[in-house]
Amino acid sequence: MILFSDYPEDRSLVQAIQAGAKACVGTQSSLAHLLRVIRQVARGKPSLSRKSDHIVVAAIKNRHAEPREVLTARERQVLLLLAEGYTARETATRLGVAKKTVDRHRTALMEKLDIHNSASLTRYAVRQRLIEP
Repeated sequence: MILFSDYPEDRSLVQAIQAGAKACVGTQSSLAHLLRVIRQVARGKPSLSRKSDHIVVAAIKNRHAEPREVLTARERQVLLLLAEGYTARETATRLGVAKKTVDRHRTALMEKLDIHNSASLTRYAVRQRLIEP
C-alpha cells in the first residue's frame, strides 16, 4: 500500500502505516519519484520521507497498542466550537445543552487526546485541519 498525501505529518500517515502502508508519496511528486517508490515497495522495501521519520517511529511504537479512542460526534462538535473561540456557555447555548455538559465533554476530549489546556485543544484542531488557522 502506498499513501498519497500532501500532509505527510498528518495522523493519516500513522494510521496508514499501522494498516500496512509501505510508502508515502506527496501528491505533487514527480512521475519519476513515484515510479522509484513503486519499484522499491514492489521489492519489499519501505519508502518514507525523512520528515516522516518521527511519525514512523511513533507508529511502530504504538503498533501493538490499543487504537486511540475516537471522538464522539458531540465531542467533535464541542471541540470545533471551543477551537473557534466560543466559550463553554456559548457552546452550550449553540448545542442546546447545559454548560456543565460542555465541561464534561471538554474533560473527556482532553483525556482522550492527552491534552491539558484549551489552547492545546485549539492547536490540535488546527493540526488536524478541523478548523482554519
